[in-house]
Amino acid sequence: MLKVVNGEIARITEQGPVMEDGSEHPVDVHICATGFDTTFKPRFPVVGTAGTTLSDAWKDEPKSYLGIAATGSPNYFMTLGPNCPIGNGPVLIAIEAEVDYIMTILAKFQKENLRSFEIKAQPVEDFCAWKDDFMANIIWTE
Repeated sequence: MLKVVNGEIARITEQGPVMEDGSEHPVDVHICATGFDTTFKPRFPVVGTAGTTLSDAWKDEPKSYLGIAATGSPNYFMTLGPNCPIGNGPVLIAIEAEVDYIMTILAKFQKENLRSFEIKAQPVEDFCAWKDDFMANIIWTE
């Protein structure tokens, strides 16, 4: 039987973890994963054109275009950001595709002497709507 237990582990016994509340959870396998930040908020301030930080803009829902660029944050590129095209399989393939896309944009900067790039809000909203519609019919929603 699968059971997710959240909380602080006081100690590990031969049977399994004992929580701070004294409850013991016998297990065959114990996997401990800590320190994951799933908010997509940058670990440093990214201040956008309107003076809003990306952390504030993403406080309710992080949104980006293909996990690469966020509205209101010019010249800020990322890999594996919100809505990046990966769900199952090797992460390296997604990173390579994202970096190829970013390099294409940077080549345009160089060739056309551009100084700034910012993804418009509508393509981000359109992509997120498409993603939400697509995700409604796949196995991950089970």
